[in-house]
Amino acid sequence: MLLPLTYRNCETAAEILAAAVIKYLGSKRTLVPVLGAIATAVGASTAVDLFTGTTRVAQELKRRGIAVTAVDVATYSEVLARCFIALDGDAVDV
Repeated sequence: MLLPLTYRNCETAAEILAAAVIKYLGSKRTLVPVLGAIATAVGASTAVDLFTGTTRVAQELKRRGIAVTAVDVATYSEVLARCFIALDGDAVDV
């Protein structure tokens, strides 16, 4: 299998997935644990994730039991927010 140049030095599936992370200006990926810890420390019960993008922050807050509103103008972001934020996974019959 011929992999793209960025993946050729990867030996495991985890390394390939790590290399596949889309990095872009404005990404809050590295801040997610910090923002989640802050929200928990202050006892937040609701939050608004403005410019939610890939919904990483909103997903972390939801995971911590916080009611989240995710907002963005990008169409892809709406799809991600409907899937990961608005949907109640416990209510889905798989």
